[in-house]
Amino acid sequence: MKISRIKLANIIIEKINDPKDPKKLARQIAAYLLISRRTNDLESLKRDIIGLRADQGIIEIEVESAFRLSREDQLKIKKLIFDVEGKMKDLLVKNIINTDLIGGFKINFASRKELDLTVQKKINQFKYITNRGNI
Repeated sequence: MKISRIKLANIIIEKINDPKDPKKLARQIAAYLLISRRTNDLESLKRDIIGLRADQGIIEIEVESAFRLSREDQLKIKKLIFDVEGKMKDLLVKNIINTDLIGGFKINFASRKELDLTVQKKINQFKYITNRGNI
């Protein structure tokens, strides 16, 4: 019998909340998906888990930056997100190094929202504003 994706997501969340061996849990999830021939469900399952955790007040974001974020930068970003999002228990920040960025950072929310505070975005905005009159 096939377990629904939402039920599977809830089971995984229970295991995540009581982490004894995260690598073992990852292997178990991978094995289940392989055995049950549900590897195509992985991205959907990931979105379900992130969404259910958000409902519990645990928000996950990815922050792209040209360099590794300092502890101070991470705290500033967390404060910014707490101020914007309001009610949440925890904020999990994953820093992704993107060497294509000139400077600044881009915050990607699990809900597909994005906050782009990169230098490139500001340059593009400046170009757009200055070229509007030259059409």
